[in-house]
Amino acid sequence: MEQTKQTQMEELVNDIEKHTPALLLGDAVKDFIKQYDGKIDRVRNIDDVREIVSYYMNLPNLDRILVIEGLSFLNRRASFMLLKLVEESTLSIILLSRFDNVSEIILSRIKTIIKYKKSKTKSEFLNIESGVDVVREKLSDDSHYYDELKYYSKFSPILYYIKSNINVERNKDKIMSILS
Repeated sequence: MEQTKQTQMEELVNDIEKHTPALLLGDAVKDFIKQYDGKIDRVRNIDDVREIVSYYMNLPNLDRILVIEGLSFLNRRASFMLLKLVEESTLSIILLSRFDNVSEIILSRIKTIIKYKKSKTKSEFLNIESGVDVVREKLSDDSHYYDELKYYSKFSPILYYIKSNINVERNKDKIMSILS
């Protein structure tokens, strides 16, 4: 049976020595950031990587996990610099990348990769009538246009599609009243 997402994260953090260096991709990054309350070092360019490598390289141990986010922004040269830290450091390292475009150089040195996608959410109401009723309940006369969009997209995407594709303003109210 496949491990649950929560179990994967707990196992990674609780037994980090076994899994380091680790790479989290996609939605796993978001979930990890929500759960992790420690420091996260962010890298966007080679200067950020150089700073992190020079600081952490000679530390024999650290009382926390070294978490580095932003791998998808790094070029080849910065990836090589980070690789030096991953290979030669004795620290427990977790690398985070919201996108899949992580350098193959880094991927070749990773022990554990966690990647998953969240299940798509569905609208609470799929038919037009119930969607219209709920949207009308939620909206007041002074509701902003974006509130209306939010409720239509949540409760009746079909109704939102119809409403947004009716181009003639004088017919829009009539058609909407017929649909509801």
